[in-house]
Amino acid sequence: MQDRIFYENIGALKKGVILPSCDVQKELKKMTSDDAKKAKRKWRKLRRRATRHVPTFYAQSKSMQNYEARAELSRLGRKIIEG
Repeated sequence: MQDRIFYENIGALKKGVILPSCDVQKELKKMTSDDAKKAKRKWRKLRRRATRHVPTFYAQSKSMQNYEARAELSRLGRKIIEG
């Protein structure tokens, strides 16, 4: 479990989105409005790209979209760390 969160955080740093393991709303409030807007747009873009690889009936729920986006970040982080 900790490995997945670690890899997600590494992938999120690489992609430039807010770490999924932190309090996202709190972190967005700390940013300027322009930076927060960019971070939200990057997350939505990541979510859309990640759900392209799953069947349509799964991709319709936001929880499944978030799950796939976090899994994509985890795969990216694992790829970075393992070389």
